This record gives sequence, structure tokens and C-alpha cells, in this order.
Amino acid sequence: MGTNGRLERGVRPGLNAVKRVGYGLFLVAFTLLVAELLLRTTDPFGIRIRGDRITLDAKVVHTFRNEQLPDVDSLVHLGRNAIGFRGPDPPADLSTRLSIVAVGGSTTECMYLSDGQDWPSLLAKLLAADMPQVWVNNAGLDGHSTFGHRILLEDHILPLKPDVVLLLVGANELGRRDIGRFDRYQLRDRSIRGIFGEMELVHSFQAWRMARAAKEQGVGHGSISLNVDAPRREIPHEQLVLELDAERPLVEAYKERLTGLVKLIQANGSLPVLMTQPSLFTAAFDPVTGVDLSRYPWQEHSNGAALAAKLAMYNESTLQVGRELQLPVIDLAATMKVSSREFYDAFHFTRTGSRVVSALVAEGLRPYLADLLD
Repeated sequence: MGTNGRLERGVRPGLNAVKRVGYGLFLVAFTLLVAELLLRTTDPFGIRIRGDRITLDAKVVHTFRNEQLPDVDSLVHLGRNAIGFRGPDPPADLSTRLSIVAVGGSTTECMYLSDGQDWPSLLAKLLAADMPQVWVNNAGLDGHSTFGHRILLEDHILPLKPDVVLLLVGANELGRRDIGRFDRYQLRDRSIRGIFGEMELVHSFQAWRMARAAKEQGVGHGSISLNVDAPRREIPHEQLVLELDAERPLVEAYKERLTGLVKLIQANGSLPVLMTQPSLFTAAFDPVTGVDLSRYPWQEHSNGAALAAKLAMYNESTLQVGRELQLPVIDLAATMKVSSREFYDAFHFTRTGSRVVSALVAEGLRPYLADLLD
């Protein structure tokens, strides 16, 4: 009896430890299951990219407050039509209309500009003055890069058979060292999806990771301080050379993806029109405040001059694709006179900037639209 008692007392702590571990694993599994069910039924984060699929909200209006950004409504209304884009629903006679869809990231979507103030909406009004049969939609999605554009085109845009697809691209390619792995994953057979690829928890993590990457690369939304006390940062010439050398392979990969995009659009019978990406840092000095933008801090160790030089590489690749494939190109980066009146941060347009962009795009488009109407 005494021996058995000692054995029982010796075994019990081990059994208790196993039970605690098992109970802990059960709690973790139960918590993950509940979180998965909640994400499947509520979608609190508004996730639009799920694995290799893009889901679009339809017939909704998002309203949010702005208390920081200049020349933007304090109460922003962003609506989605029946197909999940900004703009009017596709009319029943769409095939007889001159249809235009704008594709890009946040500089196309214009999230912080209310409906009717984003540049594709303003473009529609300008073109309708002498082309009443035109139909324009804004398919920009905040944070999207060229590969996301491909999925969006295949699944949502090209089935509409638009006459023209506008591509404002480049900003979201900056520093995207992960894009190769992302592309390789996405280029697998899209009919094969494992259980983890279908989990909302995984989609939520991927969306958070992409948002964090965009913020780290400086392409997220936020105002910058341009005044006499604006911070400055000098970087050695050697550092700039190293940063540009590190970016060149990414630029080449971008050019390949962009070439594939325009060929896909052409194969659909649509006309691709390329647009270069303008930036506030294209100017060395802000004409409004006089702030030295070339020395304005960018990311943790870089500055505006480095950003402008990198973006110029992507814009040059866009121009090269246009020349090589004989495509229309609207060179916004070269023609737009930039200042803090047109941008509330490095890339995103104020209401004033949106009007400027719409006018430049309308001017550049009209000759090609006239040919399509003939």
C-alpha cells in the first residue's frame, strides 16, 4: 500500500502537466475556431484579397472621418457600385458605350476623396462634355501592386470588355522584395487550394502584413509637415548608389509584370493606356512652402531625393514598355507641376491634385478615344 501510494504520488504531477498542456492546446484550438467563425460571418477588417482571389464590396457606402489630411473632406463618403467599383453601375447597353476602367493602387482609388472627387470620376465628367456615351469606373484598390492588378483584371474587369484600361502604376512596387515570393505563390494552379489557404485567419494575417509593408515603404496614407521647421536628412552619395543598385532587380521584375499585364489587356481586345506615377518628391523644393523636399526624411534612413530617384526608375520602365509595345502613355510624372497643393503626402492627391490629374488624363486620352469612336 505504501509503495503504491508513493507511485501514485509520483505519477500524478506528470499526468497533471499533460492535462494542462492538453487543456491549453484545446483553448488555443477553440479560440482559433471561434475567431475563424467570426471572421467568416462579420469580416470586420474589410479584407479584399483572400489567397489568390479578390472579393469586392458591392452596393455599399463607407463613411469615415478625416481630421488630419489637408484639402480633403472632414467626412469622406466612398461608395461601391453593383460590381464593387467606384462610379455608376454598368448600363444595360454597356457594349454600345465607350467604356473606360481605371486600374491602380491607392493613387487611383483615392480613398480619402469623397465620391465624385476621385480623378476617374472627374475624368468621366470632363469626357462626357463631348462624349456623352462614355462610361468610366474606378477599379483602384488601396495597396495593390501589378500582380494584384492581374487577378483583378482576369476576374472582374476584362469580363466587362472595356474599350480602354488605364493603368496608373509604380508606387506600390517600390522596395517590394517579397513580391517575387508572392508571385510564385499566386502563379501556382489557382484551382488548387489547401485548407490553410482558405482560412480567414490566414487572409487577415496576409492583409495585415501587406498593410504593414506598404506603411514601411512609405506608400501608406498620412500628412507630412512642410514648414520652416521641417526635418532634414542628408545621406551620403554612396548610400544613394547602394539603394538604387538594390532597386534595379525589382524594377526589372516590375517591367516584366507590366508587359504581361498590357498583353493580357490587348488579348481581350481592350486598349491599355499607361500612366507614370507622380510624386510630391519629384520637385526638389515645394513651391508653396519652399521646403527642401530632396532632404526631407523618408523611411528610417533615406530621404526625398532617394525616393524620387527610385520612382524615376519605375516610371522609366513604364515609358519603355509603352515605347516597345507602341502603347499610349500619359506621362503624369513629367507633365504634372507638383506642390503641396496637389499632394497631402508623397503620393496621394488632394482635391486640387485630383482635378489636375483628371484634366491631364482627359487631354492625353482624347486623341485615342476619337480613334475608337471613328
